[in-house]
Amino acid sequence: MLKLGKVISSSALLVTLALPQFGMAQATGPLDDGVAVCGVPVCSVVDTMAALTELDENQRYNYTNKLVYTYVDSQDVKILKNLLTAAADIKALTIKMGDADWVTREASTLANNSILNLAKYDVVKADKMLNLFKQLDNATKRYEVIAYFQGQLNNIENLNTLNELVAFAEGAKDYTVQMGDEDWIPRAAASLASDITIKLTALDPAHEGVYTVSVVEGDEKILDFDKVVVLDSSSEENLVVNFMNSKLNTIVFSYTHSTIVGSTIKGKLVSNGSLSSKFELKINRATGAIKGTINTTRSNTIVFKGTQNFSTRTIFAGKVPYSLSANSAIGDIKGEILGIKGTLSVKSFLPNVYSASFVADNGLVVIDFQGKFFAKNGVLTLTHKNKIKLALSLRETAEGIMWRGVSYSTTNGKVIEASFKPAN
Repeated sequence: MLKLGKVISSSALLVTLALPQFGMAQATGPLDDGVAVCGVPVCSVVDTMAALTELDENQRYNYTNKLVYTYVDSQDVKILKNLLTAAADIKALTIKMGDADWVTREASTLANNSILNLAKYDVVKADKMLNLFKQLDNATKRYEVIAYFQGQLNNIENLNTLNELVAFAEGAKDYTVQMGDEDWIPRAAASLASDITIKLTALDPAHEGVYTVSVVEGDEKILDFDKVVVLDSSSEENLVVNFMNSKLNTIVFSYTHSTIVGSTIKGKLVSNGSLSSKFELKINRATGAIKGTINTTRSNTIVFKGTQNFSTRTIFAGKVPYSLSANSAIGDIKGEILGIKGTLSVKSFLPNVYSASFVADNGLVVIDFQGKFFAKNGVLTLTHKNKIKLALSLRETAEGIMWRGVSYSTTNGKVIEASFKPAN
């Protein structure tokens, strides 16, 4: 309910300032709506604050309340930024003037509404969004921002937007924990980050591939490693991460059920028959740089860093030569994998599940796969026992339309080109 302002009899000008005519085509004072004159509600924040100083708390409330209700659904970024600036100064003024709590809270409401709408309608940039998020003064509003993007996720396909959103969600989770929000709010932010990651890694698997790394802080009890291989299974819900010493062709650490949320990959191995350990690494999705740690029962913390040599995201790049359906990957295609010529036969016995067998022309090599087909991207990804990943995309090439891609191994980290000619 609106608070009623006191009657002002000191001057006609003060009445004009206290009761702004928002519907007028032209502003007549610092407390009038200035959209028609300067494009934003508050043309001069300095002049507006000076005018508000001359009024009482009821009138300051009425002015702020009018802005709240006039622009509660605004999608105009310029207006929202103007209101956010004004709200901060109004709030500071109400505190300085010793106004009642309900007056100051209305300034907070104006700020919170502006921030919420900016999060919805401004350009999606993680750092800007997180800065706005931290300006929200209550947990309920923080949850509203998280819930809004959770509801919009199904409609978001742009990779840049998803990359920014997952970084924002991770930051929002950390901030809500820091602020002591009830557990369900950080959980909502974590759930948002996880759901974005699932969609992002399917459309743009930047994390998957081969890395060259160096051990920054090691331990003589543990063999050093210089290569990390990440394989996102196309047939099971697991992420394989192997740390290898390429000189000795040895796997030093192997994790078969790792998880990825946003830019962080984690895994652990707990056993009574072998070395127990856990790792955590962060990947820069833009550059492919990684850094992380491994903790074991036998050693000090191992610190490593490195760069990406290959990522399967390169297979997803480019455009399909023509419209594809779920059946476009089914059939026999002839070509080469692992340097061996043969035939790849692809069939589907379950919806959205693709089974394949590669049989060498000489009959000496047979490899069975299972995986997925992304018709929109024209990409077929297949996995063999979490040891070999075959990723192919249907693209226009100098040799005509071809299935082109790579196979790579989690046991040695080698990446080998693969190509097949589509069946006629």
